[in-house]
This record gives sequence, structure tokens and C-alpha cells, in this order.
Amino acid sequence: LLDLLQQIQTKYVKSTKAVLLGDFNTDWTSEAFEKHALEKLMTHKLHQKQAIKGPTTNYNTTIDLIFTNIQTYKCGIM
Repeated sequence: LLDLLQQIQTKYVKSTKAVLLGDFNTDWTSEAFEKHALEKLMTHKLHQKQAIKGPTTNYNTTIDLIFTNIQTYKCGIM
């Protein structure tokens, strides 16, 4: 997944505005290695913000994520 995200960034996003969203199957609130690897890639290396701040499942996990490099945005959970 991380390699694919990096390829998408390199090939399609580059310096344009972008929103990448979906079920990443990695709980953003966990301390798992997978979460830290995703966070390191998306927020530190690719300079994307993760917009979802609360749980997105009935199990109180945050696996449905929205990453963007757009500075001003509004989003929420339905």
C-alpha cells in the first residue's frame, strides 16, 4: 500500500491539489507499526494532511481516511 501511495503521488499528484480518500484498513488512532508507517509517508514525506478526526466505524476505529494537500477544507463524518 505504501509503495502504491508513493507512486500515485509521484505520477499524478506532484504539485497539484489532491484529495485521496478511502478505507485504508489502518486505524489512525492506533499505535501499530502500519499506522506509523502510513503517517510517516503521507504527512511527513508527501505533505498530506489527514482530515478525519473521529471514529469512522461502529467499532470506534478510524480506518476511513481523507488525505489532502489543500490548505483550507471542510470535512466530517456522516
